[in-house]
Amino acid sequence: RSLSLSRSEPPGNRPRDERPTVLELGAGTGVAGLALASTGAPSSVTLTDLPGVCAFLRRNAWRNAAPAPALARRSRARPNRPTAPIPARTALAVAPLRWGVAADVARLRGGGKRAPDVTLGADLAYTENVSVIENLCATVRACVPRGGVAVSARAPPYRGVPTGCPAATSRARARRSRRAARPPRAPR
Repeated sequence: RSLSLSRSEPPGNRPRDERPTVLELGAGTGVAGLALASTGAPSSVTLTDLPGVCAFLRRNAWRNAAPAPALARRSRARPNRPTAPIPARTALAVAPLRWGVAADVARLRGGGKRAPDVTLGADLAYTENVSVIENLCATVRACVPRGGVAVSARAPPYRGVPTGCPAATSRARARRSRRAARPPRAPR
């Protein structure tokens, strides 16, 4: 199914002119959420990651957000504030979110905030640790409302080993262990 962020919803769901809200899990530098925000299609984009990453993420969001008109006049003289690609009509927020921590999810949904229409995740897991994956799944279940959309993408894995494919992963491990067991080559 194709997803267009500017599509209109059935009349019972929400007003036809309201733009969708987006929540990015594990945003890191924020590149996926900020790129989506730059289209102007969503009404808001909330970038989330571990608490220790949020200061860096806030800085990236600030550098890409449209400045207030008074700041825009001053920013011409300030080269560290580039022209922002994200329109002012798209709200940006950064929030800490630890996977599997219900209190963090509750803070995201607090204050009567609307549940996100789109939950985005890009390159979320670089581990085979089952507890990390289970916590990620619990967080996705808690963040994606009924009728919401979850979009996930990942880059090709390192050395061509498809993660999530047990047979290919075990074959790759066997190849690596055979290589490690070989005696070193004599210099020529």
